[in-house]
Amino acid sequence: MHAHRVFAGCDQTFVITHRPSCPPGSFSATGLQPCTICPAGKYQGKAEGKVCEPCMQGKYSEEGSSDSCTPCPAGRYQNESRQTFCYDCDAGSFWSPTGAEPCNRCPLGQFSVARNSSTCSLCPAGTFSSMLSPACVSCGPGFVSSQDGSSTCSACSPGYFKNESGAATCEPCLPG
Repeated sequence: MHAHRVFAGCDQTFVITHRPSCPPGSFSATGLQPCTICPAGKYQGKAEGKVCEPCMQGKYSEEGSSDSCTPCPAGRYQNESRQTFCYDCDAGSFWSPTGAEPCNRCPLGQFSVARNSSTCSLCPAGTFSSMLSPACVSCGPGFVSSQDGSSTCSACSPGYFKNESGAATCEPCLPG
């Protein structure tokens, strides 16, 4: 599409040809039409763009919607540039605030059982978590954890017992 304007004045007449520039999300080596849509994983945020820029870590874009890159939502990440998607955080881990690094493992004594978690929760009393499991594990018979957020279970003291799993307290042994 061309637009022409004719100016006449004094002794001269001249024509200025104006070609519309490429819209955001597309590019042209000359900055003018014909324009090419930015491929997935890249963007062009301005009109008259001559190249598409890669989406940085923690962001992504799909083809045709790339006038900017979209940050990875909570519970997802992307640790490479020029990408079209974000990875899900696995159970037992949680989102890093930038979305640019792999998800962080939940600290000892905490858990996340669902994928795409943005936070971890404290293991309830009577359970614990270790680096080996994304979920809390019940303390076995004879062992307890009395507080939320435990990373280990403790054996009942001499003279005390607990026959059930998942206990927060031990009971005194009966005489005899």
